[in-house]
Amino acid sequence: MNPKSIELQSRYLANNSNLIGEKQKLTTTEQSDSYEQAHRQYHPYLRDMTRVC
Repeated sequence: MNPKSIELQSRYLANNSNLIGEKQKLTTTEQSDSYEQAHRQYHPYLRDMTRVC
């Protein structure tokens, strides 16, 4: 796995304080990079779409 993938897994999974099965509730982190900006913008919509399907 490449370093960026490991960093993102750490950010959104390992360091996510939500319980297993609720990790999807994390919308934002303290980061401000372009990935975080896109995640903050699109994650709520995509998360809601998975509830519908």
